[in-house]
Amino acid sequence: MNVLALVPLASLVICLVAGILVYHQNRRGLPNRILTLYCFLGAYYGLVEFGLLQAHGYDEAFFWRQAGAIWLFAPSLLLHFVLSLTGKTKRFGYVRTAVVIYLPAFVFSLVDLTTNLVLGEPEKLVWGWTYGVSEYILVPALAFFWAVVMGVVSLYLCWRYYRSATERQTRRNAGYVLRGLALPLIALLLVDGLLPEFEIRSPELASIALAIGGSYIAYGVIRHNLFALTPETAADSIIATMSDALLLVDNEGRVVMANQAALDLLGYDYAELVHQKLSDIFNMDGVTGHEDAERKHPATHFGESEEVTITAKDGWLVSLSVSTSPVRDAWGGKLGEVYVCRDITEQRMVQEALRESEERLRILLDNAPEAITAYDFQGCITDCNRRAEILVGYSRDELIGRSVFELGVIPEGYVPRTVKALAKATEGVETVPFEFELVRKDGSQITVEATTIAVERTSQQEVICIAKDITDRKRMEEDLLLKEMAMENAVSAIAMSDMEGNVTYLNRACMRLWGGGNKEEILGKQYWKMLKSVEGVEAIAEAMLEKKHWEGELVARKRDGQEIQIQVNASIVEDDQGNPIQTISSFMDITEHKQAEEEKNRMERQLQLAGRLAAVGELAAGVAHELNNPLAAVQAFAQYLVDKKDLDDDTRDDVQTIYRESQRASRITSNLLSFARRHRPERSMISINEVVQKSLELNSYRMRVNQIEVVEKLDPELPMTMADYHQLEQVFVNLIANSEQAMTEAHGKGMLQISTFVADNMIRVVFTDNGPGIPEDNLKQIFDPFFTTKEVGKGTGLGLSICFGIVQEHGGRIYAESTPGQGATFTIELPILSERQALEVDKHTS
Repeated sequence: MNVLALVPLASLVICLVAGILVYHQNRRGLPNRILTLYCFLGAYYGLVEFGLLQAHGYDEAFFWRQAGAIWLFAPSLLLHFVLSLTGKTKRFGYVRTAVVIYLPAFVFSLVDLTTNLVLGEPEKLVWGWTYGVSEYILVPALAFFWAVVMGVVSLYLCWRYYRSATERQTRRNAGYVLRGLALPLIALLLVDGLLPEFEIRSPELASIALAIGGSYIAYGVIRHNLFALTPETAADSIIATMSDALLLVDNEGRVVMANQAALDLLGYDYAELVHQKLSDIFNMDGVTGHEDAERKHPATHFGESEEVTITAKDGWLVSLSVSTSPVRDAWGGKLGEVYVCRDITEQRMVQEALRESEERLRILLDNAPEAITAYDFQGCITDCNRRAEILVGYSRDELIGRSVFELGVIPEGYVPRTVKALAKATEGVETVPFEFELVRKDGSQITVEATTIAVERTSQQEVICIAKDITDRKRMEEDLLLKEMAMENAVSAIAMSDMEGNVTYLNRACMRLWGGGNKEEILGKQYWKMLKSVEGVEAIAEAMLEKKHWEGELVARKRDGQEIQIQVNASIVEDDQGNPIQTISSFMDITEHKQAEEEKNRMERQLQLAGRLAAVGELAAGVAHELNNPLAAVQAFAQYLVDKKDLDDDTRDDVQTIYRESQRASRITSNLLSFARRHRPERSMISINEVVQKSLELNSYRMRVNQIEVVEKLDPELPMTMADYHQLEQVFVNLIANSEQAMTEAHGKGMLQISTFVADNMIRVVFTDNGPGIPEDNLKQIFDPFFTTKEVGKGTGLGLSICFGIVQEHGGRIYAESTPGQGATFTIELPILSERQALEVDKHTS
């Protein structure tokens, strides 16, 4: 038997025993389980080295060399164990642990098992068979480097954990693990790293290194109950995890131990704090000393808390609540003191912020524009602001603790409503603003608008009432309502619009003016859409902006389409800065007034015309009589000369001209006599339609020749009336002839429309042509005697004057309307008379 084989055999036994003991020490702890696997791996590796050293040939040695391919899992188990020890397993994660730690070990082991890339073929040396050196460099170097990195990382994490540990047991645990990890790493670096550089071959030490390191850690686990729950472990854990800072100080005033909370609070490392004088670390002025603590609390282990402010290492001021208690041995002797410090800096800041917030809230409440009062559910005042004192006239001291009903600030008529609002508020229902009268301390009454809502505090429930004095506002509202009602019920139509012309307000008179309906039909619409024509609207707007006012007459269109004439008086409404914001206008329907004025002017014109006609008639009669006798003599002598046989042709032609012109002058005098005589109509019951048709027949030939189209719109139901058939025929023929002549001269053709109908108990005969029309200046004097627009010798200017006189003698009227370029319209109005009525009219006229 190979003597060297006893070493891996011993490591097998050691690792196996250590693994079993560790597993039974705490079967559920993760560190114990990982350490158990590590020990079992060391035992397995001891068995492999034992078999390799005892091999009797190459094949047997190659078998054991292949069986040892799993040696690379040892660094992975060590790193996993350190992660579980330091509490980083959960942070690292199970998936990441498997991929980063165990996957490379699995890959390298699989490569080593199936090839000779990691370790070469087994070699026979003096001390027996051993692992060979691979011919390749890269793969063994990677495997070796990975194993070293895993070991170094494990050592580093354990060392950091050891340095940061503040509890004795934690540092002891970390110390055992740190020393146990160092042995296998040293053996790996020595045998597989350093010695091959000097071409020195040595027996494998991996199994014994694993055995010594694993057994050392196992000893610590079993000897000190590492990773097991014990009173000492629990105490250390409680101290380590407690949120308050804990300092253990001996009788000389030196810090013996400090937990992590103390290190974090004061900003020191553990080495800087432990074994230092407490007075050198920070100033504890104000904290009760040792003797005082013992004197004050001789029978207890805990003293009363005191608040102090200290300076931490970084210079920050920290407010602490410090309590001290003595630490005694079993015989009552004092060993030192425990300082438990709680950081109350944030608490003090919160308290200060709360105090400032309360002060700020009180300032806000006292300067609030509304009166704010708090009541309990019985109606007693619990708090109020400054505005509430001013509102009721009582001081805060007079209000607190008294009921609103006891003070008498609520009139009797408003008590039920107040009680109801209070009841709603107690149910958590926020009341809508309600108004009531309030009696002040001096007895005066004001109108108040209030809202109540229930709030719940830690100590009690209250009702908050927010009220404001609306006495002035109510007075203004009443004045405004009065003005609004006055405007609404004004006789004049009043409307308002914004600066874009959109209607914003109309009163009742305005709605009546527009023909009733709903205001919504007009509100929001542009006002000029209700005018007959929008021409001139821009000019009106510019005038209003310039002069702030405009007045004039417009033609408006009512809701039913009827057109009316209105008198408008409009002005600009400005704000406090003088900016125009609205327009306000008053309207008046002047349609009837305008019609009456036009009728008056028409009657005046007719009277003036009748007077002129009478004067001209008298003059014409005299002139005609004086001219008739000479003209008769001229005609007789001219006729006598024409009949003579001895006249030459030139003289005969001259005499015939004298005779012809004397006849023309005779006809003129005849017309003058007809115009002057004004015979009363010889009335009979006639049909106006028949007279119109007869007049058209008399002019039919000339109308056809001149291409004049006649459109007849004669009312078949037109009533008969007493009138002079021939005189009316003379009027109609004259009007038809005038229209035909005007259209022929203007266009060479035309259209004449003749309509008859009854309107206002009068028969109307309307002649409308599409001739050139009549200029406005001529329209005013077309009925004047001797006024004519025809050339000299083509008209006497008496035709329309004679028509005017005939219609007037019939008790009717004739008038003309025309737009230049659009033709002319002559309207004749005749009364509807029975025989008896005609006799009365003639009798009255005579």
